Amino acid sequence: MLPAAELFLGKVNLITGPGKACGKTLFAKAAALSVRAAGGRPALLAVGAEGGGPGKVSAKEVRLEPGEVFVTAERLLPAATCLPVLLEVLPGASALGRVVVARAARRGRAALAGPERNEYLAIAAGKILEEGWASTLIVDGALNRLTQVASLGKARLFYAVVAGRADCRSAAAGLKAFLRRVELPVAAMESPNAPAHGAYRVSGPLTPSAAERIPESAGLVAIDDFSKLFLEGRDLDAFLRRHGLAVLRGVDFGGFSVALRGVGRGAFEALLGEEASGRVVSWNAYAEDAGAPRRIAATCGAAP
Repeated sequence: MLPAAELFLGKVNLITGPGKACGKTLFAKAAALSVRAAGGRPALLAVGAEGGGPGKVSAKEVRLEPGEVFVTAERLLPAATCLPVLLEVLPGASALGRVVVARAARRGRAALAGPERNEYLAIAAGKILEEGWASTLIVDGALNRLTQVASLGKARLFYAVVAGRADCRSAAAGLKAFLRRVELPVAAMESPNAPAHGAYRVSGPLTPSAAERIPESAGLVAIDDFSKLFLEGRDLDAFLRRHGLAVLRGVDFGGFSVALRGVGRGAFEALLGEEASGRVVSWNAYAEDAGAPRRIAATCGAAP
């Protein structure tokens, strides 16, 4: 199903996921369709580049409507069928060379290619917003590089995953663990970047070794944001038995996109539980592009 347009309109939307073929690009396409259906014109961006060059099909090739803005490598413009108009050359570069902002003059396709570094991604998004070229941005983010959230300021974060019959249990566990991280409470602040008196501040990642250095007497522990949390499973459970944990900067989490391959939705929702299932905003987004089978199994388990 297509996600609701209201989730994206007027926002910078960052879509990330746990690995390759996790459904990020499919969800980004679904988000763009939803925004268009509501009368909006999204700007489309990607982090880095995948695949080819001029004349070759890119893994991040997208369809564009007239007037829509996108970020790509300058050398890919001649291959675009949307009659692109160059708007701006940006600092930074993709794996395919200089990065530019362009506008589609007609309906067609183009390959997205964005800057590799977070600060240049922020510059690209800021330029589009400042010039009024678009108010809704959809960013196909890099794999599991959650530091992009901080670089994009008030971006709304979405997390995409593909769950198959063989890995549906681990996929469900991963979504629940992710939700636990993004819903960490925000620490009270006495001054910018400083938690209220009594909280123990951890600068940098909260890793198992960093956790061992925190005094037992520390009550509330504050980290910069959820991307700095590198404790999982039993390590995190043990930490939370000793300390409270909060973030200095919260995250605007928009929800999960779940694409199922050979797994019934009811069976997967049972694994997720009510809380995590309630945060799924799209099931099988853009399924016609994903090659999803029409008949799906009703249970999760080992692959036959």
